[in-house]
Amino acid sequence: MRISQVDLEGFAALAPMAGAADMAFREICASYGAAYTVNEMASAKGIVAGDSKTLALLRVSDAQRPCAVQIFGDNPQT
Repeated sequence: MRISQVDLEGFAALAPMAGAADMAFREICASYGAAYTVNEMASAKGIVAGDSKTLALLRVSDAQRPCAVQIFGDNPQT
């Protein structure tokens, strides 16, 4: 499968799961063959405000790549 310019090997992917898909879990799933992983949801407001907990949700290690992030919010300017 190909998403934009990213080629994905395999057939299974880690679904986004708030409160469950932390970095360690994503790395484990990738080591067992997940074609890609998805981070927990991060708040657009938290990103703009530089909130350390929100920014920690966006960290991606090399072991879990390719990885997507989810950003939520209701203000297009944010």
